[in-house]
Amino acid sequence: MKIHPRSCLILPAKATIRDVVTQLRENAATFAILHDMKNKICGVVTEKDFLYKTDILELHKHLNKPVSVIMSHPIQVLSIDLIHKAPEFMVANGIRRVPIMTRKNSLDINEFIGVVTAESLLQEFVDSRSIPLFTPPNLLNISEKTIGVLSGDGELYRNLSKLFYDSDKVRVQRIPFGKMKSINEVKYYAQNSDAIIVDIDDTPKHSWVQLVREFNQNPDLETVVVAYSPEKHEATTVSLMSALKSQGTFLVYEKPLNISQLLRALEDEWVSKDSKEAS
Repeated sequence: MKIHPRSCLILPAKATIRDVVTQLRENAATFAILHDMKNKICGVVTEKDFLYKTDILELHKHLNKPVSVIMSHPIQVLSIDLIHKAPEFMVANGIRRVPIMTRKNSLDINEFIGVVTAESLLQEFVDSRSIPLFTPPNLLNISEKTIGVLSGDGELYRNLSKLFYDSDKVRVQRIPFGKMKSINEVKYYAQNSDAIIVDIDDTPKHSWVQLVREFNQNPDLETVVVAYSPEKHEATTVSLMSALKSQGTFLVYEKPLNISQLLRALEDEWVSKDSKEAS
């Protein structure tokens, strides 16, 4: 695994806490490397410093103080020729980020190359593996399919969209709860989806019960899936499955949802159906 230093925010240690907070927010950064009047790296300020070294309820009293009063120092650095040892160096020193310099033990800001962080190391590790999040075993054996997703917060839809972003076999479409106001809308999405997944969390019971029943009773829809958090609903998986009758396949899953398990179940249904239609 190759390790590359990343660019980061560099600010003077004399800057006020107010200015640093502004810079972090505007740059969507979680930390900044700080330098002194002699252009020497002298510390780092992170989100934790603001949380633990100031009274959050009275933060306004500290805003005009120099950020150096809350920075973490002294700072550990690593030379570029030893960047491959950054993970071990960070663990040994109990740090989550290390500035990379052109020379050993140099703190000159002009010799600063970049920073290695715990997050960047994890990203490098993931990128080096090149392992897809999900590898459907029978994907090549199915015809083109469409999954409709009703999800109040959109998280389930986003996760499935990412999984099938490059797929030419499976399309994922979001179905807004707000559009499910008439039987014609239900029929439209049932006719244009091979499977519909309904995340019932944060949805009024009368809304999702009626909606799931209508989907289940629609002969155009192959599979209906309900996902729910047990702590948010009194119903159990067994009671949901018995209460909501289905024309086709009806699956109920507790959250946190095992997406791999869900998709394999859908694949089994699709492969079986396609095989029957072909024979």
